[in-house]
Amino acid sequence: MRLAISGKGGVGKTTAEMQTASTFSDAGWDFVGEQWPSGPEGTSGPIEPDEDPIDFGGHGTHVAGTIAAQGGNGIGVCGVCWEGVNIMPIRVFGGEEGTADVIIEGLQRALDAGVDVVNMSYGGFFDNPIEHAKIIEMYNAGIILCAAAGNDGDGAIPYVGYPAAWDECIAVASIGPNDEWAYYSSYGPENEVDIAAPGGDVWLGQRAMILSTCVTWDGDVPMFDYEWMQGTSMACPHVAGAAALLLSNGVPPNEVRKRIEETARKPGTGTMDVRKFGNGILDVAAALTEGSIAISKPVKGST
Repeated sequence: MRLAISGKGGVGKTTAEMQTASTFSDAGWDFVGEQWPSGPEGTSGPIEPDEDPIDFGGHGTHVAGTIAAQGGNGIGVCGVCWEGVNIMPIRVFGGEEGTADVIIEGLQRALDAGVDVVNMSYGGFFDNPIEHAKIIEMYNAGIILCAAAGNDGDGAIPYVGYPAAWDECIAVASIGPNDEWAYYSSYGPENEVDIAAPGGDVWLGQRAMILSTCVTWDGDVPMFDYEWMQGTSMACPHVAGAAALLLSNGVPPNEVRKRIEETARKPGTGTMDVRKFGNGILDVAAALTEGSIAISKPVKGST
């Protein structure tokens, strides 16, 4: 089962947990290129786009750890699906910025590689028809598309961004450790959110954030460790990992999204606002067994 991670960073492939976890695909690609980070050891010049998607900010490695960090070894953290998944890192953002043409190249790379699941921990407000056409092509190919809803829930325009707002994607919102909607998690303007998953809430303290594998840099030397982060970028890989786990347990691809959404559970506290929770909170055990009561939600984009 092959899962592509597309977004702000590559993956620190030599993280101890990731070495012993799922296999990395050699089909990954860095479509951006960048200068090495500056540091005590100086710089090593520009990095050209190539087959080694280096993670400069730790974002991609953190996402990968949530999906597939090795479990049962008494080390660090445990991913949602640490057996039987082949991670294909695709880097399409330089820092916080990305362009539609580069994103489309990354999506095409995933499509050509025959991936089963794509995790898209990125987003923007522009509804690009060419990018959407590529998403539709991937959806029609049977690929399960998971996308972060966005981190503008506490802003003047709290709406779900793209690609999450497109019907073909599972739009993932964030909750904190108490099942409450995370203050930053994007929602609306209608019913774009499909499901909620743990994304962290720093207002409740550092340990209310998401701990996962991470890489930082001392000049051009990578330093591997663990880090607390929050965001719908952290919630999205919980759902992508769940999709991978269902596939690895023999659930047909055309049933995976239905299982994930229909077995979502109500929050244990507060109210069930479908604009913020979608179908509810991800329940991996229920999705594996189809053992939960489905929560109905208006069709995405309806009034």
